[in-house]
Amino acid sequence: MPFVIYACALCAFAFGLSEFVVIGLAPALGASFDAVPAEVGQTVTWYALGVTLGGAILTALTSSMSRKRLLVGAVLLFSLVHIAMAIAPTLLSVVAARFVSGLTHGVFLAAAAATAAHLVGYERAGKAVALVFSGLTIALVFGVPLGAYLGEHLSWRIVMLSVAVFALVGAAILAKKVPYEPGVKAEVTLAERLGLLWKPELLAVLLVTVLSYTSLFTFYTYIAAFMAEVMHASEVFVGLALLAFGVSAVAGNLFGGWLRDGIGSLNASLYVVSALVVISVLIALLIALQVGAAKTEVLVMLVLAGGLGFVAFAAVAVFQSRIIEVAQEIAPHSSDVASGLNISGFNLGIVLGSLLGSAVISHLGITYLPYCSALVGLASLLALGVQRFSEKRVASAAC
Repeated sequence: MPFVIYACALCAFAFGLSEFVVIGLAPALGASFDAVPAEVGQTVTWYALGVTLGGAILTALTSSMSRKRLLVGAVLLFSLVHIAMAIAPTLLSVVAARFVSGLTHGVFLAAAAATAAHLVGYERAGKAVALVFSGLTIALVFGVPLGAYLGEHLSWRIVMLSVAVFALVGAAILAKKVPYEPGVKAEVTLAERLGLLWKPELLAVLLVTVLSYTSLFTFYTYIAAFMAEVMHASEVFVGLALLAFGVSAVAGNLFGGWLRDGIGSLNASLYVVSALVVISVLIALLIALQVGAAKTEVLVMLVLAGGLGFVAFAAVAVFQSRIIEVAQEIAPHSSDVASGLNISGFNLGIVLGSLLGSAVISHLGITYLPYCSALVGLASLLALGVQRFSEKRVASAAC
């Protein structure tokens, strides 16, 4: 793999660390600004909103730029925002900085994934995209516990400065190693770039991403409460389940790239979504059938939590490479916009999943979470089935 892809993975780790470390720093932020948890939680909400807007709309607005300038510029702005965050006088200014940071996150990952796929070509695009996102998955594993530890032993402001320095190093590497390519030609207008966001072919792929991540986060957002209330698991086992999810996510991300390159993005998507549905059904059966002793059920749940993490991040490389592949077929110079659209789709799925899970708990009860997760997953599988049928029909007509 070209060294540039490893540099993008390094920067992705910085972005992921910023995203997840704040969760562990929440108590320190609350104490610093005398804020309640709900107010501190806005730092997470507005970051996710920034990623969503940055991934889709801002990427379309900046897609005429050279990828080198876009990558380096996004990381530099990210770094400057963290310096500002480190000296922020109020929680509101921290929240505002987090929103801007999320914007740069969405733009960077969109451009980095498209750049990685472009550099290695179609045959190895899955592995290249997976490698970029490996930085994010590693940050997922270590970000929250690292934030909690540093929040107790260091000022959260020092942590923000450290992230800024880390990003500056990444920006310097990108500035030196990313090959310069001119931006999109002037005849590709802003209206045409924004119009790519409404292409039916891209929206079909996006629908699968949104539904799959809604399915996942309908359950995973509340996995700690589910294990504690339904399975009567101890805090130790809940922590092990979260660790199993995170560690498996790293392996799943790399596996997803390998799977896509081996069998194609559409077939890989079918495997990944099918696995997601199967795991959701198994969790529901585990509770419904009350298999074995309570401790046995908890141990099985640890394995299933690891499976969820594996599938969730195998989907990242598969879905991301698929939308880039489809974009290249329908419009030149559209891979960055499509990549950003899909990143927004992941975040939209997370938001919708958490909202759906909350509604399920309020109206049906927490035990129904895996059932609802499986139903949404089946909807995603159905959408994929329609896409596969359409592609086969088009191929037959061409013959």
